[in-house]
Amino acid sequence: MGGEGRIVEIDESMFSKRKHHRGAKSPCQQWVFGIVERNSPNCVMEPVENRDAETLIPIIKEWVKPGTHINREVVTVHYLTYNLLKDFSTTCTTMRG
Repeated sequence: MGGEGRIVEIDESMFSKRKHHRGAKSPCQQWVFGIVERNSPNCVMEPVENRDAETLIPIIKEWVKPGTHINREVVTVHYLTYNLLKDFSTTCTTMRG
């Protein structure tokens, strides 16, 4: 997805379950990493165990074409991971909530 002149947005979210929206956090928690292409129905969501460069960079390389403009949210994304994106001709900007 993506390509020259196209924009994708990337983010990560924690999913968990609480019975009746009450009580302690569930031990069943899952991080999910998502990529969404603007003005397109294209999107990818992958469950991940870790949110480090070793885990996320291969997912981005698999799904996002070089030259794509990548937007990311400042608060939730690890800077070291996405600084490595410069290695394959993508550009990154940050979105402020």
